[in-house]
Amino acid sequence: MEAEKIEEGHILLQGRYKQLTSTILSDEAYPFARELLGTSLNTIQDFYSQTTWLELGNTEILKELGFPGQTIPEVVGPGDAICSDCSNPQGECFDNVIPGSKLSSGYYEYDVPGSAIFVIPKPDNAGKCGHGGIMDDGVAKKAVGGISKETSSPCFSPHHYLHK
Repeated sequence: MEAEKIEEGHILLQGRYKQLTSTILSDEAYPFARELLGTSLNTIQDFYSQTTWLELGNTEILKELGFPGQTIPEVVGPGDAICSDCSNPQGECFDNVIPGSKLSSGYYEYDVPGSAIFVIPKPDNAGKCGHGGIMDDGVAKKAVGGISKETSSPCFSPHHYLHK
């Protein structure tokens, strides 16, 4: 769900839903079904921890996420600014999501062998949200900082206060 690929993640979950039900009901391949379920749950967790869903004022789950035939709210476009700079790019960050924005997710840059095929660089000076934290190599690009809520630690998750 990183790098504003929320719609793609929703489509992936829809496909997994169909595959999961078929794997259980038709194939009775329960070990594979557990793997599919675990992978899907991780993707759902990423949605809540790496998007602006909570910052946009949503307090309930997105019931449509991953279900076949369902749509999700409109996602930000390539030219839309979503975030402003954090005052502390390497730590906790408050109110950096622009009010009234569409749904977005953060860009997470890292440089390890083989990562180039997976990492989508954060656009320079575009007002896009970063993942943030000390592991994000793009944290200094505009908009500096990030929106991650994956942990309760400010050094890894700038929006740690929304972790729970």
